[in-house]
Amino acid sequence: MRSRAVAGVDPAGRRGTSWVRVREVLASHPGAGIAAILTGHAVMVAAMVTTPLQMHHGGAELG
Repeated sequence: MRSRAVAGVDPAGRRGTSWVRVREVLASHPGAGIAAILTGHAVMVAAMVTTPLQMHHGGAELG
């Protein structure tokens, strides 16, 4: 609620993400979509790489 007050948006207004707003942001910032995809992939790869390492450290076996 505080962020809405600072931004000058009605705190009792509509909540959630409007897909129209998402399209507007992507149209005005073409690199935003690619940045989101790259960030998502980086997080996914990091999780996939560290999981077996943590399992091995804990004494679990993969096979």
